[in-house]
Amino acid sequence: MSEAEATEVEVPEVEKTQMEINLDNFVDAIQATNYNQAGDLFNDMLGSKLQDAMDAEKVSVAADIFNNNDEDIDIEDLELDLELDLEDDVEESEEVEVEEEPEAEPEEDIS
Repeated sequence: MSEAEATEVEVPEVEKTQMEINLDNFVDAIQATNYNQAGDLFNDMLGSKLQDAMDAEKVSVAADIFNNNDEDIDIEDLELDLELDLEDDVEESEEVEVEEEPEAEPEEDIS
């Protein structure tokens, strides 16, 4: 055998994902100048990608909220902060004096 002879390499067929099938259909619709169908396929693909991204973000946010045990919360510190906040509120309410303005007398209609 010489190097000039081509050797065939068999590539196993891989099943296409739904996105790849939709993309093939989208390209075929454009080539066939069926723009309405191409637009619908494009919107479906875009919506699918958006939904996948939103689902991934939901999982990420949920993991941050419920699995974030790295920080140890000291309950005593929280109680102390709450007590300080309450004391500040009481002091502020004592300092405020309400001045009442006299009510204006209604004007008499001279007709």
